Amino acid sequence: MPPIPSTRAATSSASASRWPARGTYFVAWSGDEPAGWVFLVFPQHASARALGGAQLSDLQVAAPYRGTGLGRALLDAAERTARDAGWDTIGLSVTVSNPDNELARSMYLRRGYRDSGQGEYHDGYHYHDAAGVRRYHGEQHVYLVKRLRGADF
Repeated sequence: MPPIPSTRAATSSASASRWPARGTYFVAWSGDEPAGWVFLVFPQHASARALGGAQLSDLQVAAPYRGTGLGRALLDAAERTARDAGWDTIGLSVTVSNPDNELARSMYLRRGYRDSGQGEYHDGYHYHDAAGVRRYHGEQHVYLVKRLRGADF
């Protein structure tokens, strides 16, 4: 297993690659290997569920680094960037009952993310399996929001 990046090292090594007019990817590295990432979508490109705020997408932490604070460090970097850019809220989509996301759901709640009140919705993606067959995977989600300025949402 590669060495676990510390929260401070993960924060300082999170690099931002700019996609003009769309958002910023933050990537935490362990040596030459990505250990985690998150995409901060600018409000003008966020889904309607974002209610005019910034949106987080694709927060991933590699299995060896889960529970080490790396997800928190990536969220810190994305939230700070959104707040510094003047955005009042940030949101994200999370599965309702997938047991693999329990750690993520509890982290979001501890950090002040709350249900946006839009109800559950189905979301998913298409992919090609090893045989080249196009498949679909979808689950029920809720949209969570966090106020970055002022009172809690």
